[in-house]
Amino acid sequence: MTLMVEIDFRADLGPVRDQGRRPTCLAFAASDAHRHARRHPNLFCVEWLFHHAAHRAHTGPNDGITALDTRAVLENPGQPDEAFWPYSSVSPNPQTWKPPVGAPTLWQCRPRTCGANPAAVCASVKNGVPAVVCFRVSDAFRIPGAWETAGAEIVLGVKEDSSTDELHAVVAVGCGSYRSEPVLLVRNSWGANWGRDGHAWVRESYLGPRLADAFTIIRGDCHVL
Repeated sequence: MTLMVEIDFRADLGPVRDQGRRPTCLAFAASDAHRHARRHPNLFCVEWLFHHAAHRAHTGPNDGITALDTRAVLENPGQPDEAFWPYSSVSPNPQTWKPPVGAPTLWQCRPRTCGANPAAVCASVKNGVPAVVCFRVSDAFRIPGAWETAGAEIVLGVKEDSSTDELHAVVAVGCGSYRSEPVLLVRNSWGANWGRDGHAWVRESYLGPRLADAFTIIRGDCHVL
C-alpha cells in the first residue's frame, strides 16, 4: 500500500534541530510553530522560551515545561530571535542560568489551544497551520525496528504498543493516509537521524489515545513588542 500525502509543509521550516538530552522538546516545537505562523526568516530563541516557561513554574533547566506555561510566555513576553541566546544541547548550571544582558526585539503571539482533541489537530493541519502536539511517547516512537517504510518515508505508530507516562512534544506539519488509515506528519527535535530527516508519519490511531494537549498559532495572532 502507498502513502497518500494530502498536506506536507515540512520544507517551510528547513532542517530539524537536535535538542540533545535536555527536556526542551516543547520549546522547540512551539518555536517552529511560531516561526511558521510569521513566515519568519530566522529561528526563534528556544532557550529563552524554555527558561521563561520554567521560571513561571518555579522549576529549572533539567525539568520539563507545560503547554500552559509555554503558551503564556509566547503571549507575554514573547520570543527573541535565536541569535540573542543560542541554544546549547549541554544542560546549563541552574545557578547561572539566565538570559544575556540586553533588550532584544520580542515577537509575541496568542496560541489557540486544541486540548486533547485529535480532530482539532487534524483540522488545523489540513488548513495549513502546524499543531504543537504533546503526547505520551512509547517505545515504537524511539526504536527504528518498529518503523515501516513507504518509499523514502517513515511510518510509525502501532496502536497496540504500550505507552509510558513520559510526555513528548512534536509539531504536526502534514497529513495524509497510509493503508487507508489517517496519518499525520510530525517534525521531531531529535536530529536528522530520527525518521526521515527528523520527520515521520504517525497513525492517528496511535496518537489519538496518547494525546495530552495541543495548540496552534495563527498568523493573524502575531505581533511585535
